[in-house]
This record gives sequence, C-alpha cells and structure tokens, in this order.
Amino acid sequence: MARTFNRLKQRAEKRFASKVDVPVPAGGLGQHLTEMLAWCREHAARGRWDCHGHQARAPDGMLQQFARFYFGDEPIAKAFRERWL
Repeated sequence: MARTFNRLKQRAEKRFASKVDVPVPAGGLGQHLTEMLAWCREHAARGRWDCHGHQARAPDGMLQQFARFYFGDEPIAKAFRERWL
C-alpha cells in the first residue's frame, strides 16, 4: 500500500508545476482539510489538481508535516493560496 502512495506522490511531483504546502497543526487539519478538498473540486478542473501528505525535517531537526496541494494552473494555485494561507 505504501508503495502505491509513493508512486502517486512521485507522479504528482512530476506532473504539476504549482505546489502549495499547508502546514498541519498538532491536532491535524480535520474539517479544514475537507473544506480545502471541496474548494479544489469546485474551482479546479478534474485531473488538474492533487493532494498528498508530506513531511520534512526543519533545520532544527523537528519533523514538520504538511499537506501539499498540486495544481496544473498557476491562477488556481494563487487563488488557493489566497483563500487558505
């Protein structure tokens, strides 16, 4: 199962030029994530966006988690940033 998700992430990384990282707070995104996904479905064309969870080490060694949204159109990515960040 993990390999499938990794392949899907890799495909999204290659396919979409515009990326928006949304930090995940300690309690998670919860309903906020549901609303962001609904926004994407409403505003971005089918097949022109994707979303995957990511994590990376900060310079201080802390593990940071974030939801990475991928967009095929920069204007939609910009609108997403303005709405959700």
